[in-house]
Amino acid sequence: MKIDKVKSNLTYIHKVEVYKFNGKYYTQRAWFFNELSNYYNINLYCVLYTVDKLNLDSVEELSDNIVFYNFFEYGTTNIDFIKNFNKYKSKLSNIDKKNNIYFIHYPDGPGKIIGLLLKNAKLVIWVKSDPLNKFLRLGSFYKRIIKLFLFPFYFIYNKLISRIIFKGNLIFYTSDIIFNKKNHINQIEFISCSNFNKNVSLIKSEINKKIVFVGSEKEQKGLNILLKALNNINNNVELNIIGLDSISKKENLRLA
Repeated sequence: MKIDKVKSNLTYIHKVEVYKFNGKYYTQRAWFFNELSNYYNINLYCVLYTVDKLNLDSVEELSDNIVFYNFFEYGTTNIDFIKNFNKYKSKLSNIDKKNNIYFIHYPDGPGKIIGLLLKNAKLVIWVKSDPLNKFLRLGSFYKRIIKLFLFPFYFIYNKLISRIIFKGNLIFYTSDIIFNKKNHINQIEFISCSNFNKNVSLIKSEINKKIVFVGSEKEQKGLNILLKALNNINNNVELNIIGLDSISKKENLRLA
């Protein structure tokens, strides 16, 4: 007789936008949540919209096994979270901490505050970027100069926060990001590969003059660096961009 393994409850708290359309739920990169739902009972605490129209070419359908909650109804930024701290704290306190695993992103949005509120729960943290490097790198020239003077205080703040949140919890790092090496249950390089990447038939071995960029125009994605590099080579290279309908930033338009 086959005995099915009982799934654990996983409460995934992330400011991902989910759209309810014709009784179904959709989001970008739905495959990731759908894959998790094969192993866990997923409660997705997200930004939830009910819409009458939806471009189904830009989203994917989410599994019927996932339960959705409009958690970020008061906003998704740190300021929004601080202004409505008691409301969000109340939402989190209503979840059964003993029988739930929590999954959060760090330092994405209010991830630090959520981590502090859940520090005594079973917590899985996906560290998606280095907050210290990001703090210095992003912003205008003058903002980066100001940040350089503020950096010692920001460094101490992040070290203390991460030490509290990470302690005794399971930490996944994206790529080679290692922000804090101590007090974790584990420390694993975590690269999320969609089903597209698993389709071997799509891989071609021949060398050609085509480059594919997948991502947005966010500074950390490096589209501007790629465009600068292509402008400095003599060969005619075809660039295909996936993830953008059009280029909007002035610097990128100038380089394209």
